[in-house]
Amino acid sequence: MTKNKFNFEYGLIGNPLEQSYSPTLHKIFGQYDYQLCPLESSELDAFFEASQFNATNVTIPYKEAVIPYLDDIDPLAKTIQAVNTIVNMDGKLMGYNTDILGMKALLEKNQISLLNKNILILGTGGTAKTAKTLCQELKSRNIYLVSRKKTDDTITYQQAQQIDDIEIIINTTPLGMYGETLDQTPISLESFKKLEAVVDVIYNPLKTRFILEAESKGIKTCNGLYMLIMQAYYASQLFLYHEIIADQISLKLADQVYQQLLSEKANIVLIGMPSSGKTTIAKLLANITKRPLIDTDMLIEEREHLHPAEIIRQKGEAYFRQIEQEIISDIAYHSGQIIATGGGSILATKNQAALKANSKIYFLDRPLDELIPSASRPLSSTFSALEKTYLARYPIYKKLADEIIVIDKSASEIASKIKEVHYNDN
Repeated sequence: MTKNKFNFEYGLIGNPLEQSYSPTLHKIFGQYDYQLCPLESSELDAFFEASQFNATNVTIPYKEAVIPYLDDIDPLAKTIQAVNTIVNMDGKLMGYNTDILGMKALLEKNQISLLNKNILILGTGGTAKTAKTLCQELKSRNIYLVSRKKTDDTITYQQAQQIDDIEIIINTTPLGMYGETLDQTPISLESFKKLEAVVDVIYNPLKTRFILEAESKGIKTCNGLYMLIMQAYYASQLFLYHEIIADQISLKLADQVYQQLLSEKANIVLIGMPSSGKTTIAKLLANITKRPLIDTDMLIEEREHLHPAEIIRQKGEAYFRQIEQEIISDIAYHSGQIIATGGGSILATKNQAALKANSKIYFLDRPLDELIPSASRPLSSTFSALEKTYLARYPIYKKLADEIIVIDKSASEIASKIKEVHYNDN
């Protein structure tokens, strides 16, 4: 290992870092070069011995591990006992915590009050400590930290399930994050009958399975994207000025960045009946947004070397749906795509969850009398079959959709409308 890896002015240390949005954010807020520096725990000594950076952010799993390397620590970070920002002040390393400011901004934006609330915090790492300190600052009634093993400061997940008056849950664990734990949730919500809000600090995917479960129960939710943006904004202030300057103009910029990033990262998913125009409109959208185009039926055909209609005829619909589910699972958690789905893809609940996770879903609502039966579509080859399929699927399309787009104009006009809605309404 050479020291070249550690030679940067501004950056981020942690592991893993592949999905980090921080370079994009710091380029906007600070207009400086910002490098990702993934570190193994065995490399921390060498990194701090080099100490050539002007300032660096710290993410999991090192927010607590970096503290012994610092010369001084801000009082708030000292209280939390977690650091996510280090500034090199003439050779002296000063540690700060801007996560707490980001989390506070997140709660305010989503109008979630912690005052006199019973709070369950999932996890025991640096972000959990940040959440606990914020809950104390905002005068929560009872605060429970949840861990896999009981300690003097924590309860177990089994014990947490027995507390029937929890009003807000804050997830600080990585369960549900893009990667190996994507399909996992940290805790079941079934026993929390008084639950008002779920805060999940994960932002990739935009909606974890945990958030989707809460939404299905009508519970208010928010992910960690705005927290990420605001902590980066506050960190950039420390990087450049060694103090936080939170004027209204800068805060408005941060809010604009949030809207922009949310629009850019969320996939545009088109659902609807066969012959509703999904493929045509998806191609037009890909052209005008400069996004990659994904057509699930085309991917299935490439994989199986058969047209979807032939797959259904030769191997049955169940086989086709299994392949479709695998394809959607592979693509749905990536960001910034145009995705045209097959008409029946929304029938599987796993597909619904996958498409919801990182996307905004647009239902192309073409009237039944304008849909065209086709022999190339075994499930809608006649008008009677098409009508039966339409009546069965229509409620599902409507329920799943974030936006219903009535097909009453040309394909190019519809594509332009979806683009406008997507970039202005997120």
